[in-house]
Amino acid sequence: MIAIAGTVLVASLVGSPHCAGMCGGIAAFCGGVGECGAKRSMVASGLYHAARLASYAAVGALAGAFGTLLNAGGSLVGVQRVAAVAAGVAVAVVGLALIAQASGVQTGRVPLPGRVKRLLTAVHRAAAAMPPARRAVVVGLATPLLPCGWLWAFAAVAAGTGSAAGGALVMAAFWAG
Repeated sequence: MIAIAGTVLVASLVGSPHCAGMCGGIAAFCGGVGECGAKRSMVASGLYHAARLASYAAVGALAGAFGTLLNAGGSLVGVQRVAAVAAGVAVAVVGLALIAQASGVQTGRVPLPGRVKRLLTAVHRAAAAMPPARRAVVVGLATPLLPCGWLWAFAAVAAGTGSAAGGALVMAAFWAG
């Protein structure tokens, strides 16, 4: 499990420029940059990242629990480690799609479901009226609703661990990176 978490950590560090570009504005919004003093801004930023950690760990635990169910179902028909195989296939397919896109091949896009989009919009609208500390927690907890392929690829890896604790550890490593 430590090897998987370490690999996820390194991969996340490599992908940090993507994360900074995608979520840097969100982090500044949550930190209250320009709204409050430096100390309050640092507290709000810390709350945002702590809430993000909690939500990522929860996603990892749920994914790992789902992996447990996949493994249990597979063992009923004599197939072992179904969750790891499914996670590996999912990550490989996403990787191949990204390579195809980088090569100019048009690949289909899966739109964000309307319910998720409406929920995310409602959370961000409500958060905009909140003081920075509360806003930071709310938006940090809602971060897994973002349509981030990087996040969801690691959620697939979390499912592949086949355990809730392993999934939470994988997503904590993703957060740390």
